[in-house]
Amino acid sequence: PPETASATVEIHVTDENDEDPKFTKKNLVTEMSESEMPEFSVLKLTAWDPDEESDLEYDISCPCRVWDGSGSQLGDEDAENAFNNFRVDPVTGEIVLITSMAYKKSSTIEFQATVKDIKGIKPQTDNATVTIHVLVAERNKPIFGPPWSAGNPWINVTVPENIENGSTIVTFNAFDYIAGEHISKFLLVDSDSDNFDLEGNELTTVGILDYEYKKEFYLSVKAEDARGGESIANVRIELQDANDNTPVFSKQEYRGRVLENSEYPTPILTVEATDRDDPDNYGAVRYSLVGPTSDLFQIDELAGVIQVAPGAMLDREKMSEHLLTVLAIDTPAGGPFQKTASASVKIQLEDENDLDPVCNVPEILLAENTPLGTAFGEINCTDQDLNTTLKFVLKDELNLNLFSIDSETGKLFTAKALRGRGRSSPYVINIMVEDGKDRAIILAVPVIVTNVIPNDGRPRFTNENFTAVISEGAHRSSPVILIQAEDTDSLDNGEGRLSYKILKQIYPCQSMTNRESVHTKQAPLSGLVMTRVEDVDFFRLDEQSGLLSLKEKIDREQYECFSLLISVEDLGTPPQMDSQWFEILIQDMDDNMPFLPKDIRNLDLKVNETTPKGTAIYNFTGEDYDVFPNNRIHFEISGGGSDLFKLKPLGDKNVSLVLNGDLTLIDHSDITLVIKCHPKEKRVSVPDCVSRIQISVVRDLDNINYLARRGKMPELILGVASGAPVGNLVGNALMPVKKFQSSALMYHPNAISQAPFNTTGVLKIDHRTGDILVWENLDRYQNGHFRVEMSDMNGTVALRKNVKVFVAPNDQLLNADTADFARLSKWVEDADRVLNLPSKEPKITKGLFKILTFDQNAAPEGKTKICFQLLENENMISQDKAMHLLEEEDLQVVLLKYSFDTVQKGCPAKPRIPARLTSGVTTGRFWVERSLLGIASVVAIATISAIVILCLVNRHRDKDGH
Repeated sequence: PPETASATVEIHVTDENDEDPKFTKKNLVTEMSESEMPEFSVLKLTAWDPDEESDLEYDISCPCRVWDGSGSQLGDEDAENAFNNFRVDPVTGEIVLITSMAYKKSSTIEFQATVKDIKGIKPQTDNATVTIHVLVAERNKPIFGPPWSAGNPWINVTVPENIENGSTIVTFNAFDYIAGEHISKFLLVDSDSDNFDLEGNELTTVGILDYEYKKEFYLSVKAEDARGGESIANVRIELQDANDNTPVFSKQEYRGRVLENSEYPTPILTVEATDRDDPDNYGAVRYSLVGPTSDLFQIDELAGVIQVAPGAMLDREKMSEHLLTVLAIDTPAGGPFQKTASASVKIQLEDENDLDPVCNVPEILLAENTPLGTAFGEINCTDQDLNTTLKFVLKDELNLNLFSIDSETGKLFTAKALRGRGRSSPYVINIMVEDGKDRAIILAVPVIVTNVIPNDGRPRFTNENFTAVISEGAHRSSPVILIQAEDTDSLDNGEGRLSYKILKQIYPCQSMTNRESVHTKQAPLSGLVMTRVEDVDFFRLDEQSGLLSLKEKIDREQYECFSLLISVEDLGTPPQMDSQWFEILIQDMDDNMPFLPKDIRNLDLKVNETTPKGTAIYNFTGEDYDVFPNNRIHFEISGGGSDLFKLKPLGDKNVSLVLNGDLTLIDHSDITLVIKCHPKEKRVSVPDCVSRIQISVVRDLDNINYLARRGKMPELILGVASGAPVGNLVGNALMPVKKFQSSALMYHPNAISQAPFNTTGVLKIDHRTGDILVWENLDRYQNGHFRVEMSDMNGTVALRKNVKVFVAPNDQLLNADTADFARLSKWVEDADRVLNLPSKEPKITKGLFKILTFDQNAAPEGKTKICFQLLENENMISQDKAMHLLEEEDLQVVLLKYSFDTVQKGCPAKPRIPARLTSGVTTGRFWVERSLLGIASVVAIATISAIVILCLVNRHRDKDGH
C-alpha cells in the first residue's frame, strides 16, 4: 500500500518598511495665552506607522498664514515672522514656544506639520495643518512665572518623603506688567493639609511628610499687586516614595508537613510578608530560603509557596524534621537602601510506607524422622516504617504441605511426616512477609532434610492434566506432551533420578470405549459400535526427559483418540515406580470436502402453481467427514431461479429449498435450479457438492382458470364532455382479444333515476377495434358516469374489463393550449405524480388525484387546446379547487415543461377533433381524420380559387369587348 508522511510548515512573513506614516489627526488646533513664556509646550504631534522597522521624524514649515487681533490676514513676511516663534522636536513631535506672542499682532497662526519615515524604502511622509489661537492675557492682573499660565494655572512639584522640616519646596515669582515690577505679596488661600506654610514667596514644609500616609497634596497661592489685582496659582505636591519600611512576616514561625518521598513540585506551605512602601517602588517583596537542607526545598519568590525542590530525596528515616529560614527582601532592584526580614520554617516529614521488611534467613537442617508439629526455625524481621505489623505467610508453590509457619511470630513447624523426603538438595520454602499496609517481600528459605532410610521416597506424576491434544496434521517427531514426575529422594546416589517408559498404547481411548461411540477404521463415521480395543504403535517416549512425540502422521478420520499407560521408576535400591494412563486426542483439520449423496445430485420435482409463498419444497443434507466446526456447509443457488426460490438454513449441514415467489405470474412451466455447496469458511468449487433440479410447475385449471387470472385487466377511467357530438371518439377499451361483448349502466346523482339504469345504446363500442364512441346526445347525462362492462366471448376464457366514463358539462372543465401535443400522455403521467405529492399548504386535505382529459381542439399558432379536469378519489372536483391546486409551484413547472399556456375555465362546446383521453388510446384514426380534413380544406380552397380566377378572366374579356 502507499505510504505517506506529513510535516508542519511554518511560513514567517518578514516585514518590509513600505507603508506611509499617518498623523492621528489631519487638522490640529490648540490655544495658548499671549502671556506664555518661552519654552512653553504648545502642542505635541502624534503619528503612527504599521511597519515594524519604522523611524519617524517630525518637522514644521510654511506655507503659513497669520491674522491679527482685528481678524485681518497679514502678509507672507508677517506670517513667516510669526511662524519663526515656534520650533519642533524632530523625535518627540513637541512644538515649543521660542518667544512670547502678542495677541494684537498675531491672534491666529497656521502652518504645516510633516512626518517622515527615514527608514522607508521610498519617500514615505504625511502632512497635517496646525492652527494656534493666541488668547488675550489679562495684563491688569499679576502673571505668575512658568509653568503657570492663565489657561493652565497649575504648578506641579515633586518632593521626597521624609524631607526635613522647614525645607523650601516652591519659590513663587509673579510680575505686574502695568507697574513693570515683581509682585512681593503672596497669600496661602487654600490647602488640604497642615504640612505646608508660606513665608514670603517661599512654600516650606511643616512636620514629616509620609508617603505611606498621603501621597499627594493640593493648595492655592494668591498673588496681589498694589492696585488690588490678584491671580491664583494652584499647586500640586506629589511625594516621592522612599524605602523607609522593612518587610514584616505574618508570623515568626511557620510549620508544615509533607510525605516523605514527595516529588517536585509538591506544595508544603505558604509564607507571607508585607512592606508598607509602594509595591511599584520599594515595597515589592521577594522570598528566599536558607539553611543546611534548603537545597531540598524551593520557594516561589513572588507567591511565597514552599515546595519540594526538583530532584530532592525526602527520607523520614534519615531526617524527620528540617529547620529552615525564610528571607523577605524589598527593593528587587537592589541598592544600599534594601531591607530584609526573616522567619523560621519547620517542615515535618510524614512517614510513607516506603521500606520493605528486613529479615534474617537462617540455614535449617532437619532429619526426615522429625516428629510432626516440631518447631525447627524462626524468621526474624524488622521494619523501619511507622505503625507496621508484620505478618508471615507460607507460599507452598509445589503443594507439598510439608511445613507451616506462625503468621505473627514467624516460627516454622513440620506439617507432615518427612519419611522418604530425605535428600541432599534443600527444600526451598517461599515465605511472604507483609507489613500490614501495602508492602511485602518473598523469602526463599532453604530446608535440608537429611536421609535416614535409603530410597524410601516413591516417584509420583506431577502433570496437572493427563490429557493431551495434537492436530491430525502434525508431522513425525512432533512433541505431544511432556511427562513430568518427582521423587523426594536425593539425586546424588540415583534414588531421585527418574526413568520413563510406555507400557501400552491402545486405540480407542478409554473414555470413548466407555461411551461405546468409537468408529472403525474401515467405516469412518459410520456409527458402528466397537467393543474391542487394538494395540497401536504411534508414539515414542524419551526415557530421561519424559517428552512424548509422534512416530508417524495420524488421520483423525481413522483414529480419534488413544490411551497410553506410562510408568516412571527411580534408580534407587530397591527401585520405586508409579504408572498413569494418559489420553491423547487427535484434533480435527479441515482436510475433507463436503459432498451430497448421489441420490440428490439430480432431482425432478413438481410444484403446484398455487403453492403459497414460503412453502418448503425440498430439504437438502450434505456430508463432511470432518467434525465441528470444520464440517459446516454453505449452500447457495447458482444461476437463475433465485427470484422464485431461496434457501433457508436448518443446521450446520442442512438447508430447505423454499418457494419465494408467485408461480402463477410466470409463463413457462419448467424451471431449472442448480444448488451448490462448499465449506463454510472456504469458497471453493466442490464437484460432488452440486444438485441439479428440474422443477415442473403444475397448472391448476379446476378452481380458478389460469388464463383468466393472467388476463384480468384493471378498470379504465375515461371522460367525455356533455357537448361532444354524436360519433365523437371517447377512448379505446384496450381489450387483448378480437371478439367481445359489452353492456353499459348509467350512474347519476339523483337527477334522472335513484338506481343505475341500462344505457347500452348511448355509447357505441366497436367490438373489433375496442373504440368507444358517443352515440346519443349527452346533455341529459351530464354530471353522471357510465360503467361499461366488457367480456370475452372466446369459449371458456372469462376475460372481463370495466370502463368508467365521466360525463362533464363543458363549462365545468378546464382548458389550456399546448404546442407539445405529441407528449400529452407523458404530461398526464408527470402531473399525476406531482398531484399526489404531500401538499405544501396544510389547509388542503388531499386524496388520490388523477388528471382526466376530455377533448382536443385546434388552437391558433399551430397549437392544440386540451380540455381536462381533476379527479380526487375517482370523483371530479370543482373548477376553483382544481385551479387552486394547479397554481402550486411544482405543477406550474410541469405545465411549462410541456409548453402549456395559461389554464382557463370552460371547454369549447363543439370540438372539431374527436377526443383523445389516455396514454393507451390508439391515435391512428385521429391522424387519418385530420388528414382527411386537411385534404378537404385544400380541395375547397382550390375550388374557390378556380372560381375566382374564372370570374376575373370573364371580366377582363368583357372590358376588351370579347
